[in-house]
Amino acid sequence: MKPGEKLRRAREAQIPPVTREELAAIQGEGSNYARIVSYELGRSSPPKDLLAKVAARWNIPFEWFYDGLDSSIPRADPEQPLGRPMVPVSHGMRRIRYAGTVPCGDWGDPLDSEEMVDVDARYEHPKRFAATVSGDSCEPALLHGDFTVWHYDLAPSPGLIVLAQRKGDHACTVKQWKMDSSGRPHLLPINPQYDEPAAGDGWGVIARLILVQRIVGHAERQWYSRAGLRPEDLT
Repeated sequence: MKPGEKLRRAREAQIPPVTREELAAIQGEGSNYARIVSYELGRSSPPKDLLAKVAARWNIPFEWFYDGLDSSIPRADPEQPLGRPMVPVSHGMRRIRYAGTVPCGDWGDPLDSEEMVDVDARYEHPKRFAATVSGDSCEPALLHGDFTVWHYDLAPSPGLIVLAQRKGDHACTVKQWKMDSSGRPHLLPINPQYDEPAAGDGWGVIARLILVQRIVGHAERQWYSRAGLRPEDLT
C-alpha cells in the first residue's frame, strides 16, 4: 500500500473523519483539494513533511506510511482515554514559560515570557508554554482557574481547542478551530453565549491546547493529548 493510500485511510479513521479540505489546510499554503486527491489516488507522492505533521497530530508512527503493508493503523504512544481522571505520575519537574491568564489583552509573545512555572517533565518542550484560564468564555470545556499547557502551532488540526492572537495589540482568545464546507477556517466560540471574532480583525492561531489540570474539591483531574484536545474531550 502506497503512502498516499495510507494517508487516506488515516484521514478517514479520525473521529470525526478529516475531510480533504481540512487536510489541505493542515499541509498549508499552496495546497488544495486536488493535490490531496492526487496523493490519495497514487498519482503523486505526499511530501514527508505532511506525513510527519499528520503522524504527530493523529498519533501514528511515521514509518507506518512507508512500510508497504496493508495493515491496520497503529498508535505511536497509546495514552489514557481522554475525559477521565488521571493519576499523576511524577517524572521529575521542568520549567516552561508562563504567559499569564487567557483570554486577555496585550499578551505579547508567550514564548518570550520571563515568568516560569514548574510542570511534569513529560510536558516539557521548547514550543510549549502555560497559562491559567480566566472567566467563563471557555465554558463548559474549560473552567475559570484551570491550569493549561499549550503547544505552539500555526496550523493545528480542525476541531481542536486553540489559542488565537490578534495582530497589533496581541490580545488573545481561546476558541475551537473549525473548517466550513468551503474549506474556510473559523474560530468558533466554545461558550455559545460569545460571538465568533469578526473576520478581518487580524486574528491568527498560534497554539493548540494539550494539557488541562483542574482542582475539584481536594482532588486533581487531568487531561492530556500530545495531538491536541477538543471541547468534547473535556465535557
